[in-house]
Amino acid sequence: MTSSPSGSMSTSATTLRAYHFPEPVSIPSTPISSPSPGNSLPDSPLSDSISSLPSVSSSFFFSSAAASPPHPHSSQLDHSVSQGLIIPSLSLPTALRRSTPYGQTLGNLRVLVLVRRGADPSLIPALVLDDNEDIVDVGSWDETEYGRTMKASTDWVEHSDTGGLEKFEPLRNVEFIEFPVYDSETDLDELIDNVKSCLQNPFLSVSDILHPKHRTSSVLSNLLSSPNSPLYTALILLLPTSKLPDSSDLRLVVDLAPYIPVISLPILPKDGDGCLVEKPGRIQSPKVSCFKPRTLAALRAGLFRSPEIVAQLRSEAADRFMRWREVECAVADIFSIRNGALSPDISPSGYHNAQRSSPSSWDKARWESEWMPTFSVDVAKRLREGTITQRIKEFSQDETKFGYVPKTCPFAETVPSPVFGRNPMYDPLHLPSLLVFSISLLGPLRERFDGSLSFVWDALEQVQVRVALLGGFVVGLGVGLVIR
Repeated sequence: MTSSPSGSMSTSATTLRAYHFPEPVSIPSTPISSPSPGNSLPDSPLSDSISSLPSVSSSFFFSSAAASPPHPHSSQLDHSVSQGLIIPSLSLPTALRRSTPYGQTLGNLRVLVLVRRGADPSLIPALVLDDNEDIVDVGSWDETEYGRTMKASTDWVEHSDTGGLEKFEPLRNVEFIEFPVYDSETDLDELIDNVKSCLQNPFLSVSDILHPKHRTSSVLSNLLSSPNSPLYTALILLLPTSKLPDSSDLRLVVDLAPYIPVISLPILPKDGDGCLVEKPGRIQSPKVSCFKPRTLAALRAGLFRSPEIVAQLRSEAADRFMRWREVECAVADIFSIRNGALSPDISPSGYHNAQRSSPSSWDKARWESEWMPTFSVDVAKRLREGTITQRIKEFSQDETKFGYVPKTCPFAETVPSPVFGRNPMYDPLHLPSLLVFSISLLGPLRERFDGSLSFVWDALEQVQVRVALLGGFVVGLGVGLVIR
């Protein structure tokens, strides 16, 4: 049964009225002229596609289906959708600062800082923070037993956790230790002991892992001057520019230069011979660092942008450690001899090992000429401290029995090892030793003098001799008075 056209058109009209159009389309007022048959292109594919489009009355647009419900307004739809959605906010981590080639190859840089009252204490943070492209991360100042400590990084270390997630952590290869500010009223003995205690912590750690029989050599120097050396690299002494250094500043340099390279800002004054002005009576001028910057920019460039200067500072620090070890070994030998624990059968392997060492930039002759002239004085000063006995007791009886005694390094290769229990001579012209030796001769001299006087008194026991001597004394006294 066919439906009437009027019913079909009414249903389609209802569907069109129910359909929601967002905006009415404006139709131009000028009517569109139908193309003339002469202008049409019958063979064109476009005309075929246009003619193939369905008409408005086609069932494709006008169906007899039921009318769809009206759609809500677009603003109401957006409001309802926004109430049901929760969009999480994601914040990306900050980008890591890219390390420079200098920072990647710098290695460990451990610096001690001494500031004189009146100098600018902000120079060290400026050295690390202000326009330093090689620093990728800076830590905060932490209070320690010696003062304040700050660690920085010039590179990143990549780690992977158990889940396989990679993360980057700062290397912490740059360390600054700042001691309390000092002035002319500061107890310098306490300050120097505090700095020495900090310096000798890595000294003791390295000395404990070295074999007691191995002496100073180029191999040891190369190991200690490597980029990963645990020794402190340098000590920066910040002085005020408004006045010249006084005796307290010079004493700090004299007492600390044998343990660490000292860099002073500004440079300490020198006399006409090129030596530091120092106390009279000292054998040799203190050897400070060869690196002498005049400005803060030159100091930063030398520490962070000059591998040659950093290598030179590490080599100087290694020389000072080996000098300290020589003194400790000599003092340990003296205490061992006094306690009878030094074995006369000491293996000379240490002498041959030094001769077989491969050539390098380290010069043994230069090192001995720089540090050995004051060796006996340093040993005597170290003996007066009397603290070496604590470390001597750490060697067990088994180690002493099998030859592992604290005999490490004699003065030079030409000094023979002790044979038949004879003790090695350290310095026969040492003034304190000569004084003690002279005092020890007073006992035999007194005994000999008493023996001579006893012979004279035995001769004077005769009465005639006594009377003759007394008479001659009286006659001589009278003649002298008469002549006068």
